[in-house]
Amino acid sequence: MTHFAYPNIDASGRFVGCGRYAAFQDGLAPDENYQRVKQPNTPNITEIHEAALALAPTGDDIRRELCERRDVPDYPYQGASLDLAYLLALIYCKRPLKFAAAAHDFWCTGVVAYPDASPILKPVDGAKFESKLKAFLASSAPETIFFAHEANVAHLHPAVTVISVQEVSPERVFDQNTIVTIGRGDLPLLVHPLFP
Repeated sequence: MTHFAYPNIDASGRFVGCGRYAAFQDGLAPDENYQRVKQPNTPNITEIHEAALALAPTGDDIRRELCERRDVPDYPYQGASLDLAYLLALIYCKRPLKFAAAAHDFWCTGVVAYPDASPILKPVDGAKFESKLKAFLASSAPETIFFAHEANVAHLHPAVTVISVQEVSPERVFDQNTIVTIGRGDLPLLVHPLFP
């Protein structure tokens, strides 16, 4: 199952697992590890819903319900850095994912805003991003793609594979951990190859 995962960092900067959004077709009940998403704990809920509607105004005829599984269930998962994962999961509830790497989880971090009726992505706190990146690179799970704002990624070591969102296509195969950078106004460029 594909998830849009957001890495969770505690107040001391320690990685404490991911929250993982999944879309279940109507009638397919998730197991006990999943909870139905009512509203994530982010200050940008209105902007995320506006952005989802702008980026995917129509969908297919299949009804999907958004659920979440947390790696550490009793720990608080909150903050604006989950915005990008929640946005993509909302679109996934409306449109099927058509992407060669769809069997994997997609790690996501970024703050969604909707100024002037146009969705944008903002970077997350730099120190917390470093902790998220270390956890992503250390993961033995098949999560090979991490979507992040280009400002968070600008200083990365050259040993990490980094591509821009313009290089993403539905047919592209990712065989190693890859960071996909997204510029401030590039959310439409990300949505198109994921959800054609």
